[in-house]
Amino acid sequence: MNLSPALAGALIDKNVQAQEITATIIDLVLRGYWQFREIYRDGKLADYELTLLRDPGSAAAHERELIKAFLGSRRPGESRLASEATGHRPIAWLGGFKSLDEATARIFVTRQEAIKDQIFSQLTGQGYFARNPRQILKLVLLFGSFASVLSSLPLLWLSFPPPFLTAVGWLFFFLLVHNIDWRRLSQPRTNQQLVRLYIFLMIVAVCLPLTLWGFVLTLAYIFSPGNWFVGILGGVYLSGLFIISIANALVGKTKLGEITSRQLQDYRQALSTGTAKPDNFSSDLPYAVAFGVEDLYLQRHPGQIVSPLTGQPATAEQLLAQINLLNNLLDVSSTN
Repeated sequence: MNLSPALAGALIDKNVQAQEITATIIDLVLRGYWQFREIYRDGKLADYELTLLRDPGSAAAHERELIKAFLGSRRPGESRLASEATGHRPIAWLGGFKSLDEATARIFVTRQEAIKDQIFSQLTGQGYFARNPRQILKLVLLFGSFASVLSSLPLLWLSFPPPFLTAVGWLFFFLLVHNIDWRRLSQPRTNQQLVRLYIFLMIVAVCLPLTLWGFVLTLAYIFSPGNWFVGILGGVYLSGLFIISIANALVGKTKLGEITSRQLQDYRQALSTGTAKPDNFSSDLPYAVAFGVEDLYLQRHPGQIVSPLTGQPATAEQLLAQINLLNNLLDVSSTN
């Protein structure tokens, strides 16, 4: 595979989430850059001790940024707890995470954003995207939200609030949907994720009907006879909403990107269905994690296996717990 796990996952989804970063962590362990030691509390896996094994100078840009995010300026042979780097520690009995240091958590989030930027910069530089997807998405959302919200303000001044409320609601809903990790949201494994699922469903149940109702009222108002000024504003307003709606579709892949993406989707299917070669377990696992199919992949490997993270014997269930802890730790850090 020419692309690293993180770049492969990002190319398919046009997005970088916790699973791509976790896949990079595992890949770096397999390549000998660092090692992980499990820390248990109350009989449950609760943290990792990370030890740098060699200088990361030969690693890719996003990999160096990831090592720096967890280990800072530490040298080979020096260690650090993952919770110290992220600013959050799991609470075994609650199934959630406790904030240890808000300042550290904010720094870690900033570094996660830098990792995402590096991933898309590499994909763009290698010719898989014509332009950086993150930059395009930011510009499109900025233009679309500016057009829809600004054009709805005069309508709000005319004592007709639905256009403004619809514009704000549509933008909020799009941002929520675009940044959600659907696979992990639909499979909550902690109390905190379960609460997040309930909140998301409540937002959808309340905001989406109100947004659609406001949208219908706005159309009726805009196209009523004699409202030519409102019609012009409405055209700008609707254009802004349309641009926001298709923002992700405007992120185009090059021909190389499309071909490679189809090949990666076939690879993901092979990992999901068990048609991938069983002898390639260690090299395949990071890609299964990046593609979000590690649970399906591990179902095809019953019995004792060697965990790529710790180098110790583990069952598929134990390895999945190790991966989930990293995913959850990265996810809770990015949302605080």
